[in-house]
Amino acid sequence: MMIPAAMKRPASWAAGREALPSRLHFRALLRRAGLALLCTCGLLVPAPSSAQEKTKRKAPRQSGEAGGDEKEPCPGKRVKTAEATYRHYTVRVYRSTNSNGCFEILHDGRRALAQNGFLFSIGGSAVAADESSSRVKMGTDVTGEGQPDLVMGEWTGGAHCCFRLRVYEIGEKFRQVADLDLKDTSDPQIADLDGDGKFELVIADWTFSYWHTSFADSPAPQVILRFRDSAFHLAADLMRTAPPPPAELEAKARQVRDHAPWTEGSDPPVALWGAMLDLIYGGNAKLAWTFLDDAWPAARPGKEKFLQEFRAQLAASPYWTDLQALNGAPAS
Repeated sequence: MMIPAAMKRPASWAAGREALPSRLHFRALLRRAGLALLCTCGLLVPAPSSAQEKTKRKAPRQSGEAGGDEKEPCPGKRVKTAEATYRHYTVRVYRSTNSNGCFEILHDGRRALAQNGFLFSIGGSAVAADESSSRVKMGTDVTGEGQPDLVMGEWTGGAHCCFRLRVYEIGEKFRQVADLDLKDTSDPQIADLDGDGKFELVIADWTFSYWHTSFADSPAPQVILRFRDSAFHLAADLMRTAPPPPAELEAKARQVRDHAPWTEGSDPPVALWGAMLDLIYGGNAKLAWTFLDDAWPAARPGKEKFLQEFRAQLAASPYWTDLQALNGAPAS
């Protein structure tokens, strides 16, 4: 299985997993540094402070002011910023001066759908709308169902939560076939990774965000999705990786076990469950439990409690059922 070089990242293990796309990681770092990406003009501006946000809440924009109200029907006073057409379908994206946006989809000139929000993009990433490599051309069969599709990306304007990807079928019938909550994946990648003519979607699973650590240090395993059975599921053949060499696992376990703050009484290091997640998301759950046993100091209590909490958090993943199948048995 070959994956384009542009889709790869440094691995957690020497023979480990392919990485999150560089643009996704770069934008996540920017937001973690307290910046917001203003896509319409390409500028980076400081994220509003708590005081500024409170001010905005106290004095919301009224519908009569320039720029319009976010509840104003689409398009209202908003300005059209993008448009695309495929056969009998046209999609138009609008945005106002106060950043309230919307889009509408027309079928033979009649509105099939209108959606209000903050920032929308035709073809994919809502924060990389100016980059052709991050967009999927309208009419592309993204699902592999033999029908033309339209991909719409959305950013709600928040942080660490707020990206969505919707896929609409635009053939003889119009319908929404997928609505994905991407959490903090700002730049999802849609590409045919294995050359079989079907598209895959590369994002991150943010289930462990803020789990016993800050957002900046939270591990977010890469997931590769493929459309089947009317939804996007893990592409097990592309997710599965070879088990790391025993010597490499032991070296990593020793590094975690000897982590100075941990030996002095602090909580387990993030590297512990980060390594476990890498193994589980590569189809090596049994090695993850072995790694925990090897990495946990023999004289230190609390391992069973940690494991119970870890398993409960893992089961909250939207890909939990697929992860169990990937590992050949319940990943617990």
